[in-house]
Amino acid sequence: MKENYIDESRKMKVQILRNVVNTVLDLRKTEGLNLNWPLKEAIIVTHDNFCEKALKQYENLVKSKINVGDVIVKSNFPGLETKIKLSYSEIEKDFPSIAPKIFVEMTKMQGSAIEEKLKKGEGSFDMRIDGKSIKIELRHLISEKAAPKNYIKQKFTHGEIFLNTESSKVRLSIGFSNEIIEKIDSIRKKIQVSDDKGIEIYLKASEELKEILINYENYIQKKAGAETFMISKEEPEIKYEYVEEGVVRGLKYSVHINTK
Repeated sequence: MKENYIDESRKMKVQILRNVVNTVLDLRKTEGLNLNWPLKEAIIVTHDNFCEKALKQYENLVKSKINVGDVIVKSNFPGLETKIKLSYSEIEKDFPSIAPKIFVEMTKMQGSAIEEKLKKGEGSFDMRIDGKSIKIELRHLISEKAAPKNYIKQKFTHGEIFLNTESSKVRLSIGFSNEIIEKIDSIRKKIQVSDDKGIEIYLKASEELKEILINYENYIQKKAGAETFMISKEEPEIKYEYVEEGVVRGLKYSVHINTK
């Protein structure tokens, strides 16, 4: 019985981890945030104790899978602004002839004002449209918490995930470096050179790109499996076997590789 419990517990944890990772990867894709570019943090809000324990237990694994600096699990995210909007299907069902006019009037109201009206009316409030009084109830409304500045959010099975997209010089440098490494890996595949074979790499980059990468030469060399790695804004003095050009966020470069 104990072994069955352990197996079931492990399965549940794996499902939670997969759900979180896939949700973040989908959100990254939707927002155009390539996985090569590290983000500051992921704040995971959940009221599920088992989910919280699983995420804290495998925090480092989740961080590596979604490429964030920190994973923070908490039961709430204080200070979030509440956004309230109309449920078009419910409004149209109850007020088919005046639904568009109701929407026009509601867009003039702030979320906080709507909340106050709901409190005073104990879950409903009256509006006047074309001289007639109609009652707006909770079922006519959709309430959600807005993501703070620099955050994007997405719901998952056990709560919500907030990704902090705030940039920094270090994260930018790592992101650019990862793009270059990915380019080198693709060249290796094209020329059929295995990952364990040391290669010589010369990276010709613009002055701006060179400055971004200058402190990450060792990082690129190690990740790319290069025996030597050099970065310069000048053309190489010798001819290399393979040359391929690329662009990262508008900055041009060319990768020069020798396999001998």
